[in-house]
Amino acid sequence: MENEKGIGVLPEIVETKDDEGNDTTNWQEVALAQQEAAKQFHGLAKRNFKDLESLKNDSRLKEKSSDIPDKPAKEGFDYAEKAYLKASGLNPDEFDFAHEVMVSTGKSLDEVLEAKYFQSELKERREAKASKDAIPTGAKRSASAPATQVDYWIGKGELPPADQVDLRREVVKARMKIEGSKSNFTDRPIGNIR
Repeated sequence: MENEKGIGVLPEIVETKDDEGNDTTNWQEVALAQQEAAKQFHGLAKRNFKDLESLKNDSRLKEKSSDIPDKPAKEGFDYAEKAYLKASGLNPDEFDFAHEVMVSTGKSLDEVLEAKYFQSELKERREAKASKDAIPTGAKRSASAPATQVDYWIGKGELPPADQVDLRREVVKARMKIEGSKSNFTDRPIGNIR
């Protein structure tokens, strides 16, 4: 059976009942009709498949499709996605990280924003940025010297541990040099003593 477009349709199943309400439908006849319709659909599917294969192999269509440039790979987010990221609480400097995760995992933007690993990594990045921003730049302070340097131990006013003999010698020499270069006179003259 086919409709006006030539597409196969299943035969309608008509159930019959007698006066007492018992089913008198000839189910064998219905099954044979359904089987015949299935054969028709199978033939239709085979024809459609052959037509599709011939279209794929048609050289004229290949030439036309090669004229159409491929869609360039999307880099970054469009304005709608950026607005969505901002509404989700991301800062513009965090957009690249979200895009990186999307590309590496192949997940959608929604899935990435809801992922626990993305949220934890984003939190770590924000904390690292906050601590970096808290350190003043261009300050004239020098970083504290490590415990292996002479200046550290001189500033501390102690000698290094006994197992670091060479460092202890250097600290003592540096102290002697500092003491030798100091003025022999007091910083507070007698007139200022009270």
